[in-house]
Amino acid sequence: MSLFSFSFYQRVFRVCAGLSFALIAFTANADIAVWEFNDSANRGLTRISNSVSDVSFDTGASGVRTNGEGVLEIRRPLGTSVTSNAELEPIRSGKVWMQLDIAGWDLYGEPTEELSFGFSEESNLNEAVAVLEWKRLNPSNVWFFGRAEGTGSTDAAIDEFLPRNHPESLTYVLECDLDLYTYEIYKKEESGPWLSVGRGAIAEGAEIHYFGI
Repeated sequence: MSLFSFSFYQRVFRVCAGLSFALIAFTANADIAVWEFNDSANRGLTRISNSVSDVSFDTGASGVRTNGEGVLEIRRPLGTSVTSNAELEPIRSGKVWMQLDIAGWDLYGEPTEELSFGFSEESNLNEAVAVLEWKRLNPSNVWFFGRAEGTGSTDAAIDEFLPRNHPESLTYVLECDLDLYTYEIYKKEESGPWLSVGRGAIAEGAEIHYFGI
């Protein structure tokens, strides 16, 4: 079982099991969207409640649903992919944060799991401004890294491999600075301190129009 949670400022999103999420949120000067998945069971992405605004996802997917206990579970067939988009009012300056709370995971079988969370100019995470990627590269290890697209942008490698079984909680924050055209990834383990674990460049002139998963 795996569990993630997310937030955007411009705030938190959580996932759990197969893969699952418990909270998504983002913020700038105020929360833009917060999905806590406290809905009744069997609700897909398009039917989950956003507690601070009317921002919503444009599509759901089979095997992605709430479990009635504050978690969005992802149990999809191997070899399939889908992107859900939440359209935002354009963000052209200042800072935007996404927080991802992960309760843990337990993965098995072939390494096919991959998740992306982040901001883009176009839907489906095309023309990515900054995206946090979660990927199982081999049967034993999981890797987080940052991705950006466009002239002058750079990816952010996080020099760390995590085990396929990780029962402890983790929190990652993706911070985008649209004035300096940089992004930074922070990590926190349960009661530990916040650590900067990766940074990269955003394409100059980039704007945020979508949040995607």
